[in-house]
Amino acid sequence: MLNEGELEAGQDIVKISDEPEQVSVAEIDALLYLPGHPRDNLERALRIPALSPGWKDSLQSLLEQSDTPTTFAGNSGLTGVTTRPPAWQGFRPMRVVATQTESRNVRSVMLSDPDGTPLPEWVAGQSIALRVSTAGDTTVVRNYSLCNSPPHTSTE
Repeated sequence: MLNEGELEAGQDIVKISDEPEQVSVAEIDALLYLPGHPRDNLERALRIPALSPGWKDSLQSLLEQSDTPTTFAGNSGLTGVTTRPPAWQGFRPMRVVATQTESRNVRSVMLSDPDGTPLPEWVAGQSIALRVSTAGDTTVVRNYSLCNSPPHTSTE
C-alpha cells in the first residue's frame, strides 16, 4: 500500500507494483478528453482505486452516457454539464509565447490566445489539458499544472 508523504530532490522513485487494470495516464487522458469512449475501457478505468474522485465522476458520466443517449456527449467537465463549469468548453487554439528553463528537467511554457483575448484567471495548482497533433497526424493529450498567479495587466 502506498502512503502520502514528502518527496525531495535526489530521492529515488521506485515502481513497486502494477495495478491489475494496466491503464496508463495517456489512456485515461484519451477517455476524458478525446472522442470515442469504448464501454469496456471506461469500466476498466473505473476499477482503479487510486483514481481521483473528479476523474471517477467524469468517467462515470461518460459510462452513463453510453447507456442513455442524452443531448450532450463527452466529459461533463468539458461540455458544461457540471456544477463548476470549466473556463471554456472543449479545446481551443493556444500560442506558445515564451518558455523558460526552470531546472534540468522542468520547463515552463507561457501560453496566450492567438487573437490576444485574455485567458481566464487561474489558481496555482490547477491543471490544463493540452491536445497536440504530432507527426503522422497522431493526437496526444497531456495534462500540465498551472503555476504562479496569472499575469495582471496594468491600467497605468
